[in-house]
Amino acid sequence: MGKALDRAIAEVGGVEEQKNEILEAHYQVSKEIRAKAESDDVRDLGIIASGQMALHYWIASFGTVASYAASAGFPQTEQELKASVQEAKQADDQHTDIAQQILATQ
Repeated sequence: MGKALDRAIAEVGGVEEQKNEILEAHYQVSKEIRAKAESDDVRDLGIIASGQMALHYWIASFGTVASYAASAGFPQTEQELKASVQEAKQADDQHTDIAQQILATQ
């Protein structure tokens, strides 16, 4: 996913490097879940949920940037970002499948 965004940024002439506070917050929550979980299953489900929140953030962000690319006349970037959105959706589905497998064993 990152390569598509890097190409999109390069195509529009670059942007100033910025810290992504939203993803940093997701990472911090994931660390807290790992530290406070009362069982391995609870820990794993919490990590999956945290990962899915990050994926949903990427889906929304890349979808928006793909729309911007389309309106700005960058069809290749639009297509690459839409492909990244689809990859993130597939990863989200895989996370859900894993969570369901964990829950089925309880």
